[in-house]
Amino acid sequence: MKKILLSFGIVLFLFSCTKESATTITETVVPKSLQAKVDGVSFSSNATYYYSTFLDTSYNIAANYLDGNTNVSTSFSISFFGDTIGTYPISSATDAVANASYSNGPFSNSVTYTAQSGTLYISKIDTVAKKISGTFNFVAKDASNNTKTITEGKLIDVAKF
Repeated sequence: MKKILLSFGIVLFLFSCTKESATTITETVVPKSLQAKVDGVSFSSNATYYYSTFLDTSYNIAANYLDGNTNVSTSFSISFFGDTIGTYPISSATDAVANASYSNGPFSNSVTYTAQSGTLYISKIDTVAKKISGTFNFVAKDASNNTKTITEGKLIDVAKF
C-alpha cells in the first residue's frame, strides 16, 4: 500500500511539474545588421537602418549601440551616392562618392571620427525587400588627429527605416 501511495505521489508530482514546464520560452537569435572591428575589438549594433534620398540613388546607413549600464554610445554612419552593386571609395572630401564616421563615448559627450580613406562594397540592394548588404573598412580621425581603424565591417540585410 505504501508503494502504491508513493508511486501515486511521484506520478502526481511529475504531472504537476510537467504542466508548468510545458510553457517554453524560445528566443529567436537575429543577426546584428552591422558588425565591424574597431581597432581590433568586435562591435555589433543593436539598432541599424537605412534611408534613401534623391530618388533612391543616395543611401544613408546608421547603426547605434547604447550600453545601458555605462551610458556609452557607439555609432556608425555610412553614406554613398549610387544605386548599383559595386565598390565605392570612402573619403572625407565634400564631393566623395561615399563617406563614413564612427563615434564613441558617454551619451552626451561622444567623440566623432571622420573617415579619411577606405572602401565600401555593396553586394546587394534589394528594392523589393528594402534591404542592403555589403562590406566596409576605413581609417578615421577625430578633431585631435587620434585615429580609429575600422576593419571587417559587414552590413547584413540592413532594412529601410
